[in-house]
Amino acid sequence: LGALAGVVGAGLNLTPQDALRLAQEQVQQDSARRALEQDKDRRHQLDLLGLQNDVNKAALAQQSQLGIGVAGIAAAAATPRAARHCANGHASAGDAKFCAECGAPL
Repeated sequence: LGALAGVVGAGLNLTPQDALRLAQEQVQQDSARRALEQDKDRRHQLDLLGLQNDVNKAALAQQSQLGIGVAGIAAAAATPRAARHCANGHASAGDAKFCAECGAPL
């Protein structure tokens, strides 16, 4: 910075100390600007991560509800159906529309 200050000072008719002070101020300003931009980027990234976490939580909750629903359907399908009877008292199997023994409608 000292050499740069000497060159700048020679071109602007400044003393080397003034040129060095100006160069140091410029470096400090640039550092502050970079730090501010980095903080802004970090906040933005944290906001995005928070949003992504919220979306993932919602997706997991929906998958859980879907799994519960599928498990309920599977349990209902596994439960044996109550036997149906024709007018003559004969038991029918499955989804039959007529009694296998007497032919009466179910």
